[in-house]
Amino acid sequence: MVQRWVRITAAGVDDPRNVSRRRREGWMPRPLDTIPSEFKELAARADANQGVFVVDDLMLCEQPVSLSMARRKYIQQQTERQMVAVEADLERAQVPGNPIHKQHTSGVNTGVGRRVQVREDTEI
Repeated sequence: MVQRWVRITAAGVDDPRNVSRRRREGWMPRPLDTIPSEFKELAARADANQGVFVVDDLMLCEQPVSLSMARRKYIQQQTERQMVAVEADLERAQVPGNPIHKQHTSGVNTGVGRRVQVREDTEI
């Protein structure tokens, strides 16, 4: 199973639309009885009526790995189709003698910004 936190409230107001959207994507609340006892104390409110694990405004959900991988593959295929369509539109929009130059790369510039010092974990 793959897990993720799903927002159930925003600014103190219930957000059933977000929960419903995630359920349609295949995310189901993880049953409270499947959570190890040492993690149950993290729950600010464990909803006894629904039997789900809730911490603050988030509910722990899960879905099978196969469903997660299928969704990821579908999104990747949609992205590739969109890129093909963009390239076709650019080809049609070109004017003879004035070509459109395409650069489909992305990168991360690590030379900008400040370096963050990471503190070693220490036992208290």
